[in-house]
Amino acid sequence: GLAFPYRAPFMDDWNFYGETSAHLRPVGNGQIIFALHHAMEGFMMPLLYFWTHNPSYFFFSMYADMGVEAYDTLAMIYRRWTGRDHTLTRHHPAVDHILTPHHLFGVFFETLALMGGPGISKTFMFHVEASAHASGVFILAAIVMHQTPAQSWPRFLYRFQKCVVAAIVACRVIWWIPVAAGSLRLAYAYSGDFPAWLAPYGIRGLGHSFPLLSPVFLFSLLLIGFYTHFNADQLQYNLKLLRKAAARVRAANEAEKPAPAKPPPAALAGPAQRKSPRLAAASA
Repeated sequence: GLAFPYRAPFMDDWNFYGETSAHLRPVGNGQIIFALHHAMEGFMMPLLYFWTHNPSYFFFSMYADMGVEAYDTLAMIYRRWTGRDHTLTRHHPAVDHILTPHHLFGVFFETLALMGGPGISKTFMFHVEASAHASGVFILAAIVMHQTPAQSWPRFLYRFQKCVVAAIVACRVIWWIPVAAGSLRLAYAYSGDFPAWLAPYGIRGLGHSFPLLSPVFLFSLLLIGFYTHFNADQLQYNLKLLRKAAARVRAANEAEKPAPAKPPPAALAGPAQRKSPRLAAASA
């Protein structure tokens, strides 16, 4: 019911999915699938593990996330070679350089955690998982929202986008700083339980006595740099969306303002006032 340009984008809001274009429909489906994956990794698996302390939830979460990220990375490479899109999210290829650091961090960081064996704290790794996935649910849900009748609700979308930015700041800035620092400290100080073929390259590896030259530490530093870049990009992008949402709310408010009252029409002149000056002089 809002004035243009906030006219409802669908002929029938109850059948909006049927009216979605053939291009946008798989994009929306992909975001829903990826959002469900993030909800499982960011909320369900950590809560089940903290409630039961069953290590099966930890290993399932690690391997499931590695599988999803590895598949999507290979699908992006396949799309580059063949032009056929089998990625989960169906993002535009222009954002592959942003998603690639995200996926590489997930696959290799979780691989290092699994190689560390019992020496790696499962609780700490679930903190890493939750900080990386909880806000992703909001980010992906915002993309889906813009393919629904919510497009014609600028105030709702503005409030929802504020929640998205708050989740990013909480999980990918405030929470991410101690998580990243703890990960680097772990890579710096931990030296046990890695597989035999990786042990020579652990702390004080390659004959060096200075731990910062450890390949494990340097690789962890590279992965954390990848994900920090991804987090910074997500914050910048969603702040831009928040500014656009605020502009739409201002436009909607302007469109709903009542039109200024028109001035009353001037009173009609009487017969005496309608005489020409020459006639008025003659009658005088």
